[in-house]
Amino acid sequence: MDDKGASPECGAACPRHDTRKERTWRHLDTMQFATYLHCNVPRVRCEKHDVKSIRVPWAEKNSRFTLLFEAFAIRVLNAAHSVEEARKLLGLNWHQVDAIKARAVKRGLARRQATKIDCLGIDEKQFRSGHDSVSNLYDLTGGRVLDIVEGRTENDCKQLIEQALTPEQRAQVTAVALDMWQAYANAVSQALPKADIVHDRFHISQHLNDAVDSVRRAENKALNKIGDNRLKGSRYCWLANEENIDKKRAEQFDVLKTSDLKVARAWAIKEMFRGFWDYRYAGWAKRHFDRWYAWAIRSRLTPIKKKAKMIKNHLPNILTY
Repeated sequence: MDDKGASPECGAACPRHDTRKERTWRHLDTMQFATYLHCNVPRVRCEKHDVKSIRVPWAEKNSRFTLLFEAFAIRVLNAAHSVEEARKLLGLNWHQVDAIKARAVKRGLARRQATKIDCLGIDEKQFRSGHDSVSNLYDLTGGRVLDIVEGRTENDCKQLIEQALTPEQRAQVTAVALDMWQAYANAVSQALPKADIVHDRFHISQHLNDAVDSVRRAENKALNKIGDNRLKGSRYCWLANEENIDKKRAEQFDVLKTSDLKVARAWAIKEMFRGFWDYRYAGWAKRHFDRWYAWAIRSRLTPIKKKAKMIKNHLPNILTY
């Protein structure tokens, strides 16, 4: 063994100090048998950073898994339906999986370059039984998450944009897709003044689906009281795109959607709005919206009327789509 080694902190050649007790790293399985690497890692004495263990080429600092195993674990996590499923396949506990994910994210961020990003997306996700929220920033063109912060306030969103993008990148953004949450719109206007705000198809559809479902739930409750169970088990049909409904359900739905039910009217209003997205020019889209709004606002369906008014209030940023 050489009398010198590289400091893990600064890379300087330092004299060897001693050798640590044997350490173990989980490696890729061999013939379905768990495989481990064992090594007595030397320590060096650095003038600037005191006594430190040298870096081993097969693993990261403080990790008990080789880099090859961690790369495999990330592939399993990507392919699995859930973290729990991946954890069982890998034979790891939750803390080990979480640490592997954290190191993978750190490696990815270290490789990230400040490339030009034209279109961003900002969205909210709820966790801990819906009591807390995080705000996510996406590169829509590259299909990747850029950063996440806790909360959904205006300051949270500004922090998210500023910590994820350099000033040069922020100046190059042309459009930002987001929900009709005013705090996000305010933050984007301040942090990205040159970018168009776009309320995209996904979020509008989500709001209209919520309205249809509210009508269905109220009507189903009223019908059940008089022994009418026509709407039982039909929720999916009202919320899915009609072309995605399987043949077995389609026959039942053909009868329901042409009935005099309130939810059938709400569904028809929702479906009419889908034509809005087919127009290439804002003028024609605006004409379509005006016809749709006139029907929605006279529908006497409170959830539909509320969503129609909300959409109208945000129409300029929907037309940018």
